[in-house]
Parts: sequence; C-alpha cells; structure tokens
Amino acid sequence: MISRRGLAASTCLIAGPRCQGARSHNSTVDEEGVALAAIQGLYQHNQDLKAQIEALQNQRTPPVTFTAFDLIGLIALVISGLAFWQVQRQLKQAGRS
Repeated sequence: MISRRGLAASTCLIAGPRCQGARSHNSTVDEEGVALAAIQGLYQHNQDLKAQIEALQNQRTPPVTFTAFDLIGLIALVISGLAFWQVQRQLKQAGRS
C-alpha cells in the first residue's frame, strides 16, 4: 500500500514546480516516501508476475513419453508400409511385362 506522504511526494515530483506547496528541494521524508512507493509498486508487480507464472505452469501439459512398446509398434508400422509399397511396385512391374 502506498503511503499518503509517498503518494503526495511522487505527485509533486511529477508535477514539478506547479505542485501546490512545492519546495525548491524535496526533504528526505518525501524522498523516502517516493522510494517506499516505488518499492511497494515493484513488489506488487513481482507478485502479479509470480501468479501469472504459476497459472501458466499449471496449464502446461506433461511431456509426451514413448515406451518401448510404442517404438516397436511404430517400427512394425513402417515395415508393413514398406512391404506394401514393395508389393505395389512389383505388381506394377509385372503389369508392364
């Protein structure tokens, strides 16, 4: 939460000499208030980012894993596809002869 003193000091820093009651220099109390307001703002931003990261990590799907049986099935599919292709090729060549 931003303190009133810090908020007023940061407003005067932005507004410059047009600020009501502006002084030619800021006191250390005002500078501390501005610093505190900045730290509080950064802390809140950090908390928001952490919440976003956690939400995204919860949405992430687990990586896909392959077992040995999956790999064997894939190899069998490739071999059967190659065998089918070879048979089709041989049938085409036999039709030409």
